[in-house]
Amino acid sequence: MKTRITACALLWLFLLVPALGLAGDVPARMDMAGLSRFVSGHVGQVVVVNFFATWCPPCREEIPHLIRIAQTCGGKAAVVGVSVDEDAAAVPPFVAKMGIPYAVRMASPELAASFGVRSIPHNVVYGPDGVMRANQPGYVDGASLKAFIDDLLERK
Repeated sequence: MKTRITACALLWLFLLVPALGLAGDVPARMDMAGLSRFVSGHVGQVVVVNFFATWCPPCREEIPHLIRIAQTCGGKAAVVGVSVDEDAAAVPPFVAKMGIPYAVRMASPELAASFGVRSIPHNVVYGPDGVMRANQPGYVDGASLKAFIDDLLERK
């Protein structure tokens, strides 16, 4: 009887949680190989890799600028958010709340270490040729980032 009640409770949760919008797919983990594939898949575009965390106030301030860049730069720039959160389950509701339209992944420890990510936000920018052009910790305002992207696109 106890097993049957447990099974019914689990089934109820399985059906109820998605219906309430409380579940979301946890983002896949991105390592260096995954980032290389992402960058090589966007040759001809500027790629902005944004390391962030859901609990980070400057990250929450910077993300709307990244959203605008992703929406206004169309085929000229690609953005990927890379979360350094320890709790991957916190990321999907955050992505939904912020309205992030670009790809979001979880950072593998080696990915964050490869770029020296010790504070967030932290942005890495690749030019249209796939070569890294910036690796910078700290908040970046939208106008400065847009100007940098435009400059990289003009050098093409």
